[in-house]
Amino acid sequence: MSHAFVFEVSNEVERRTSDLPDHCYGSICDYYMALEPDVRKKAIAMLGNSIQQIVKINPETSEMKAEFTPEAIQDYFESDYLEFMKWLSTLQKEATREAFAGDNVSRLAWALNMLRDTFYGDCTYIFDTDQEELNTLEWWLRGLEPGDQFYVGTVWDYHF
Repeated sequence: MSHAFVFEVSNEVERRTSDLPDHCYGSICDYYMALEPDVRKKAIAMLGNSIQQIVKINPETSEMKAEFTPEAIQDYFESDYLEFMKWLSTLQKEATREAFAGDNVSRLAWALNMLRDTFYGDCTYIFDTDQEELNTLEWWLRGLEPGDQFYVGTVWDYHF
C-alpha cells in the first residue's frame, strides 16, 4: 500500500476543484482526500523540485510553465531510458515461444510489466487533466511543448 499525489492540472485559472473522476475510487485507490492549503503548497513545491529543468512552478500562484529544450527533456528521461533498454533486453531473452505459450510465463510477464512500468513511470505524481484523464508524471511530461502553461487546482493524497 502506498500514498501518492494527484494534481488537478488545467489550462484555465479557474479549476474544477471537486472530486477525482468517479472511476478512481475502488479501481485505482481505496481512499483519497484533498490536501489542506499549506500541505498543498508543499506538495506543489516537491513536484516543482523534481521537474525543475522542464517545468517552472510557482507554489504561491499554482502557475506552471513548460520551459525546456529538447536536450533537457532527453536528460530528464535518461535514466528511465537506460532502465527501459535493460528491461527490453531481458524481455527479448525471456520471450521464447515456449514462454509465450505458457511455459515459465511468469518470467515473461515480469519482464513485460517492468518494461511497461519503466515507460509509463511510477504513480508518485498523477495528473488529472482538462480531459479528465489520469496520467503519470512521465506520460504527462512527454506531451508538453515549450511555452505550455497550466495551473494546479486541487491536490489529493490518495492511497492505493
